[in-house]
Amino acid sequence: MEKYFDKASRSKQKETTQQKHKRKYKEEYVQYGFIASGPEDNQQPLCIICNKALSNESLVPSKLSRHLEKNHPTFQNKPKGYFANLKSQTNKQAKIMNSYLKLPEKRLIASYKLAHLLAKRKKAHTDAESVIGPALAIVVEEMLGTAAAEKVRGVPLSDNTISRRIEELSSDLKDQVREHSVATDNKLSVLWSLQVDESTDRTGKSHLLAFIRCINNETLENECLFCKELKSTTNGEDIFKLVDENILLSEL
Repeated sequence: MEKYFDKASRSKQKETTQQKHKRKYKEEYVQYGFIASGPEDNQQPLCIICNKALSNESLVPSKLSRHLEKNHPTFQNKPKGYFANLKSQTNKQAKIMNSYLKLPEKRLIASYKLAHLLAKRKKAHTDAESVIGPALAIVVEEMLGTAAAEKVRGVPLSDNTISRRIEELSSDLKDQVREHSVATDNKLSVLWSLQVDESTDRTGKSHLLAFIRCINNETLENECLFCKELKSTTNGEDIFKLVDENILLSEL
């Protein structure tokens, strides 16, 4: 009987020790395609490729790399920047989902459509909150009443919100461009051409703009692939490196 209690006591102590020494996620683990999930006191590695969560005990490089090699061999030689980009997209999608849950659908759609209009017309983000929103509220109140005007005032139009909406729309456009490069039965759908142009803004900074033309449903489509600053020089080598880096991140 005493041996039984001793064994039970040792087992309990071992379990307590394991609970105290929970492994923590490290930023370097993103190179294996994993991000952190779960509470801080019991983090779990989440694969951003298959969305599978592993146990806390798997938070070691050997087990994470084994999952990548075994389950996703085609991603094994991808650079760390590729997975960092996927992590950023996953975080953005989570934020978008939270905003969907918190806002009524029509107000959310109106916010995105207004952000899209401002971006197309190249207007300042602050115009939405300082001019457009109040103007709409005045018109609606006069024509439809106070209750309708209150609904219009509930549309999120702050400077930060509009800026974030434009970034999300831009990210979605990049995802659409990336989808064109996925292999399909139609060989023409994976073909694309690239055009780049270097320009200087008002502050004297040089930017590289890249435009892509691809075939979608038997029609030609033109999209902006990226606009990045040339931080050092603007010679051919710098331009090639920037284009090559962004093509890899876009999986083209």
